[in-house]
Amino acid sequence: MPVNALSSENCINDAVIVIRSQNIHSEIVAAQVLSEEVEKRTGLKWTIDTKQGNYKNAIFLSSGNSFKSNGLNPEGYNLKINMEDGGCRISISALDARGVLFGVGKFLRLMEWSKGEVSIPVHLDITRSPQYPIRGHQIGYRATANSYDAWTPEIYEQYIRDLAMFGTNSIENIPLHAGDESMMKVTPEKMNIIISQICDKYDLDYWAWVPAGFDLSDETKRKQAISKQKKFFDETPRLDGVFLPGGDPGSNHPKLIMPYLTELYKYLVVKHPKAKLWLSLQDFDEEKIDYVFEYIDANMPEWLGGLVLGPATPPIAEMRKRLPEKYRLRDYPDVTHSCRSQYDVGWWDSALARTLGRECPNPQPLYYSTIHNWSAPYTDGFISYSDGMHDDLNKVLWSAKGWDQQADIREILKDYGRYFFRSDLAESVADGILALEDNWVGALVQKGSVETTLRFWEYLNQMAPELEANWRWQLFMLRARYDAYIRNRVIYERSLEEQVNEVLGKASETGAEKAIKKSEEILNLAITEPVASDLKAEIEKSAQFLYDSMGYQTSVKKYHAVGLNRGAIIDYLDMPMNNRLWLEDEFARISKLPSEAEKIKQLDVIRNWEKPGEGSFYDDLGTLDRSTHVVRGEGLDTDPLMKRNPNPGYWYWDEGFNRLRLSWLVSMDEPIAAVYDNIDASAEYDVWVTGYRVAQIKVNGTWVDPFVFSDEKGAVVKYHVPAEAVRSGKIVLNWGDPELTELWLIKK
Repeated sequence: MPVNALSSENCINDAVIVIRSQNIHSEIVAAQVLSEEVEKRTGLKWTIDTKQGNYKNAIFLSSGNSFKSNGLNPEGYNLKINMEDGGCRISISALDARGVLFGVGKFLRLMEWSKGEVSIPVHLDITRSPQYPIRGHQIGYRATANSYDAWTPEIYEQYIRDLAMFGTNSIENIPLHAGDESMMKVTPEKMNIIISQICDKYDLDYWAWVPAGFDLSDETKRKQAISKQKKFFDETPRLDGVFLPGGDPGSNHPKLIMPYLTELYKYLVVKHPKAKLWLSLQDFDEEKIDYVFEYIDANMPEWLGGLVLGPATPPIAEMRKRLPEKYRLRDYPDVTHSCRSQYDVGWWDSALARTLGRECPNPQPLYYSTIHNWSAPYTDGFISYSDGMHDDLNKVLWSAKGWDQQADIREILKDYGRYFFRSDLAESVADGILALEDNWVGALVQKGSVETTLRFWEYLNQMAPELEANWRWQLFMLRARYDAYIRNRVIYERSLEEQVNEVLGKASETGAEKAIKKSEEILNLAITEPVASDLKAEIEKSAQFLYDSMGYQTSVKKYHAVGLNRGAIIDYLDMPMNNRLWLEDEFARISKLPSEAEKIKQLDVIRNWEKPGEGSFYDDLGTLDRSTHVVRGEGLDTDPLMKRNPNPGYWYWDEGFNRLRLSWLVSMDEPIAAVYDNIDASAEYDVWVTGYRVAQIKVNGTWVDPFVFSDEKGAVVKYHVPAEAVRSGKIVLNWGDPELTELWLIKK
């Protein structure tokens, strides 16, 4: 039967869910989940019964079965479907409680449905077990997150249930984090208990992230922290793991951390005898790292569950090699941030980096699948770092990959579309999500497919208007519109700046002040005659819906985001997409110059900034379409950590609201090289740069000192190119510690 087609031959609209006993908690919960989720989608009410009757259509749920010899492992399931004699018999069998729940999740992801109807394959017999034992996500109830602090217990439960349907078996909270509680519906203490109870209901592991962000040598603070931790342990109904980051926050030496954890364990095991403590080595230097491994080797502490990977920890292979086999290694992947993070978007267009910023709707199934498959074989699984609902697709992707590393990405995306949206849209949703990820590949101005992606999602929106009330759907609609809105503005506002340069080129004829006035009028068209206002209105409409429905805080002033870099993407909608602000300041400065000749000279500098003349070259180093001489390395598919393909960095001065030239906001500190072929071997050349911490650069392998130097932002630093380099006919530039933003090769 074709995908998305429903047929009366395999419809089961009046099924009975059969469990063995009302006393088997896992089967009751799994049956309730199945019944409730089917009703939400179809309106059908499948009853639950304990009688093994002769039903026409029945789904049998059972745990505690002996399937291990047939390849079924803990948390795995067997899903069998038989259509015969005009009826359907479905069995979901497992070794343990979780297996039944995960089997129900597979069934829900598999079924084709519409209002009043469910269709399934005629015959199916699959056995699945998870590949990695830890598959979880941090959903910390704290103000720092851009949405979680606004959630109700009901939202938390549904979200955790949804993750479990894709194979998640662990949830990590941040229960002891102080901060603004104005968005919270219940206190952190109460929500900690509630989330723990939710995890226990679904038999998911409950973890807590509990940093020691104080000086552990301060005995008073140490005692207070232990007392607070003990109270937390005692009040928490279920607790399976406690994770203390070595840094971010915290700066204690492991000489202090290890005794602290040893003491905490004495109180932890009183109520939670199976729970363990975990430690990351974030921001540890070599001496501290050695101390930890030497301590573990010498003491083999009972309290230690394992070590946690993350940003600024030792390399993953080294961690696994040095950690004794009895301890687990847990990944802590950042699936939530797009720049200034563990896994930055590769060569992200700077216009998107400045507006969508660090926390935005960021579905990246191809990239994160590559990262997972690269890191997972060294680990026992993961609990991801997340600061909001905006990364929902990435969480699902990691959960599915943690279950089966070889799982087909497109099939995961189809499951996502089928489960969360509409069965008949599964294929289209998969296409749409992949298109959104592709929007971020390459220079935005050269990416005409961004408009195609928008039209595709708008078409789906017309096909399924009821999904406008679905927050996950709105995240995708917001992203499709946001990408297109910024692209339209970049194209338009760049063209305005080109018009300004033409006006400045005639300043010697019209006069400097008249040229400046005309230029300012042109630049202000971005405000008085903006483009894509309809898209902006739709983006703001989605933001309002997401705040009302799920507490997504996309604005500091309007939606109470805790900070501009915490998902406040609406506050950046009107950021200039050209150098308007810098030009305004330059025009004001030039107007004060004493002579007309000086004014004309300075206006010429502005006009020719990116066009240094015949035989000379300019590169805006972090901008793809304006850095043609920068050599790039491998792609993300073979170099996911970008060790061999350095990535631009995006400065965040004044929280992004500054008046600097746009090219100064993106830097390259260690590119492979900038290469200039076929230069005039008979000429003389200088190299000019702007950047930060500028010092020596290397020209054809030789270090060169500047003959003009300044460390002010935007100042042009100049170097002579050695004659022997010019005579070679090819100039190769390298630099290390300096973070350069612009590069000129000037033919004199």
